[in-house]
Amino acid sequence: MKTFNLSGELRLGSRWNKFSKEIPANDEDHARDLLFARFGSKHKLPRRFINLLEISEVEASTVLQEPKNNAKARKETE
Repeated sequence: MKTFNLSGELRLGSRWNKFSKEIPANDEDHARDLLFARFGSKHKLPRRFINLLEISEVEASTVLQEPKNNAKARKETE
């Protein structure tokens, strides 16, 4: 599975905010669909409020580590 860096802007309220996300996916189309699904689910945004400006594949050595979910991290320490 490859990792893609997707950047662009999304509309929250009346303002457009820039974003950059690293998403593991099989190809660019899959990464684009996952991004729309995540922003739609988390922020209740329709696709028309998400402007995707750039998609680039990230080399495996430069992939950022995802932060651990706090609840998951607490269970691991108990």
